[in-house]
This record gives sequence, C-alpha cells and structure tokens, in this order.
Amino acid sequence: MTRTCATALLALALLFLAACGVQKASLSLGQIPAVVQHTFHQKFPSVANPDWSLKSDKNYEAEFTQNQVEMAVKIDPAGKWLETETTIPLSAVPQPVQNTAAIQFKDYKIIETQTLLRAGTEVLTYELHLDNGKQTVKAEFSAAGAILAQSAKPKP
Repeated sequence: MTRTCATALLALALLFLAACGVQKASLSLGQIPAVVQHTFHQKFPSVANPDWSLKSDKNYEAEFTQNQVEMAVKIDPAGKWLETETTIPLSAVPQPVQNTAAIQFKDYKIIETQTLLRAGTEVLTYELHLDNGKQTVKAEFSAAGAILAQSAKPKP
C-alpha cells in the first residue's frame, strides 16, 4: 500500500511539474543532428558541453555560459543559425528601451534582460521579460525603444 501511494504521488508530482513547464527535456549529444552540432561549433568553437533542447518550433536550442555570460543559440534542423540571445545587466539596456518599458509595463517588474541577434540582420534588439504576478510578458524592443513584438503567459 505504501509503495503504491508513493508511486502515485511521484507520478502526480511529475505531471504537475510538466504541466507547469518546470521540466526541461535536455537532449544528449547523440540526439542532435551532426549539421546542427557543426553550425554550433563553427560559431562557438570554445564551448564544449552546451545544454541542448528541442523547442516547440522544432528548432534546436543550445544554452551555455561563455565568459561568465549566459547565452542561448537557436539552430534549425538543417543547420542554419537562427538567433543568439545573450543575457545582459539592466544597466546595459538602452535608456529608450527602459523608458518605454516603464510606461507600457508600469505595473511589471523586469526579471530578465537580453540582447537578441537574428539571422539575416545585423540589428541588435533587446528582449525584456516582465512579471506582474499574474502573467509574464516577453517583449522585444528596438534600441530606440519601439516595441517590435510581445507575448504573454499567465502564471500558474
């Protein structure tokens, strides 16, 4: 009886974590296509063991730390580099971006700041993750402070 209860509780806990998005399915190196690995190592030759995952859009993401900075790189299954996100301190976010965020998201707290560089452009954009206790918003800004995109997820 005790073993059955423990198993049931463990199964429930795992379901809860999966539903909340807490679990992250890491992939082993053998699950990453060679062409994806090649592209990654061409761009980041000094990074040995990134944490790989397959995103919902079917692209591969490698998360790693380089020079004490957290980064994430997205590469499509054909090996095309799509984007690089780099964590930055709030102090490195341009003032126009901070001003727009303060006005447009006045009841939100900034919880994460990143630069974003996408394939096909040399323009660096800024991504802020903001939280108001009810939802988390991900907003992308131009350096001039214009909102380029945003999405929201309700908090569980």
